[in-house]
Amino acid sequence: MAITGVISGVRSSQSYPAAQLKPDIERALFLLEPYQTPFLQFLFFSAGVKQKKVINKTGKFSWFEDEYFPHQAALGAAFAAPSAATGTLIITNYTYFKANDIILIEDSDQMAYVTATPSSTSVAISSLDASTNLLAAANGTNIKILGNLNNEYAGTPTAMSTEAIEKNNYLTIFTDAVATTGRDEAGEAWTDGETHDEQVEKKIKEMKLKVERFFLLSTATPATRTVSSYLWTYGNGALGRITTNLSTYTAGGMTLAQWNAHWLKVFARGSKRRIHYVGSQQLSDINAMVAAKVQLKDNVTTEFGVQMTRLYPDTGVVDVVWDPVLDGKYTNYGFSIDPDDVALRFMANDKKGSRRFRVEENVETPGTDGSTTKILMDVGIQIPNEEKQGILYAA
Repeated sequence: MAITGVISGVRSSQSYPAAQLKPDIERALFLLEPYQTPFLQFLFFSAGVKQKKVINKTGKFSWFEDEYFPHQAALGAAFAAPSAATGTLIITNYTYFKANDIILIEDSDQMAYVTATPSSTSVAISSLDASTNLLAAANGTNIKILGNLNNEYAGTPTAMSTEAIEKNNYLTIFTDAVATTGRDEAGEAWTDGETHDEQVEKKIKEMKLKVERFFLLSTATPATRTVSSYLWTYGNGALGRITTNLSTYTAGGMTLAQWNAHWLKVFARGSKRRIHYVGSQQLSDINAMVAAKVQLKDNVTTEFGVQMTRLYPDTGVVDVVWDPVLDGKYTNYGFSIDPDDVALRFMANDKKGSRRFRVEENVETPGTDGSTTKILMDVGIQIPNEEKQGILYAA
């Protein structure tokens, strides 16, 4: 054996080539755990939440929505005072009105009635006593239906009702995989977390994150596309479905007035409870708003802070849930969800089992020197009556 060198004097740490130094590596892999996924957890596991399978081969699912007969409509043009007891209102949604409906003109607080069932946007009216001159009203003023004029021997009025509207969404197929060679499986890594099964567990958590983001943030118009003779389908989430109750607040300085104004709109319909899923900045803004209203009245407090999980605006009960998936631009967003109706939809089982969630092992080509595991979720979200939901975000 040839001598490569001679150490003269004291041996020290510099006496060894790097290849001879044993690495000091912690055997535990410090994996940065993924964000929580509270919305998905709610849909999957909360008692009472509707979960319905989909049997349509394209993954399309739909539902019908209806509401009580409208009680008001806005003027489509200004109404000039006619210096008479009769006149004509221009109302785009004229079909809400029929002969002898008693109405209130908001702009003037004047009572009147519809003199004949309208057949166009021109709605003929008269002051209620048929002698008082009608007053002017601005474009956009609401005309409220308060009741009906009926004489003692009146017959049956014309039946009028609303027509249910079909809404739809599509399931989205989420898939991912973990593949390792046979030699990789046979060898040992210095740390844990590197085996095939441990990587599958990690990939499942990544899948949950992906679905959570999609259910909250997808703005896509639900649709199908044909690709190589097969269908792609994709649906929307809360950000794409909720269009009515969109409220803004001052970034970094939410006021109680802005907070309450949002809930006045959201709680106008539906139940009196909402789950409000918020990003980190909005959570901070809510806590700061509450903290500004709290006073300490002693000098011995050793702990201090505000962590609000339930708030009581005048109109209902709000459970505030931090959703760390709302990052980037969406840290300033909050999604107000009515838990009574929002539902998880999933494709019915196939011959391999559940399509709501499954892990398929050994999907590699036979004879391959290694293993492949596939993770699949074929799911969508149903958000009926979006007018009962809401989005609060920083302007």
